[in-house]
Amino acid sequence: MFVSRKLRADHIVDYVIYMWQVEDLIRACNLDIDLVRKTLLPKYDVTDEEQRQLDKWYSELVDMMLTEGLREKGHLNIVRIVMMQLEELHHKLLSDQKEQIYASLYYQVLPYIVGLRKNSTDLDRGEIETCMDALYGFSLLKMQGKDVSKETTEALSRVGNFLTFLSERYKTKDDPEEDMPVG
Repeated sequence: MFVSRKLRADHIVDYVIYMWQVEDLIRACNLDIDLVRKTLLPKYDVTDEEQRQLDKWYSELVDMMLTEGLREKGHLNIVRIVMMQLEELHHKLLSDQKEQIYASLYYQVLPYIVGLRKNSTDLDRGEIETCMDALYGFSLLKMQGKDVSKETTEALSRVGNFLTFLSERYKTKDDPEEDMPVG
């Protein structure tokens, strides 16, 4: 919860990826709040009050995942809304003549996006989600200690730079979504 608030304010792409990790951790606990309490909450070194806040946050996430039918896959509506905002901003920036740096970064990663989408079974996924999905998959491979080629690492580094630039633009956009659920 505390991490998600900071990421939501500082780096929206990292927030989304963090929330995907939280969703997967909750799924690993079979969406059982008691198992979440046993396995996830003790890992936090926080005060009793902060522990209560975390418990409430995880309970709410479990309830939302159950209500939204996300037992096996999918993302919370609060996260999907952010993804839609990022996709919308992406298209807005590409059509803005003043955003030459963004367009340049995009065209540098476009071949990677095309390759990733060609290998995807989900054709409805937008370009930004495709990029984020690749970064998430990369982080999972690294956590598992699996080898990743130098070329893939370099490509994903460029994708990461592109998404960081998008995150910065999201932070400074004209109409911030102050009332969005923080999670």
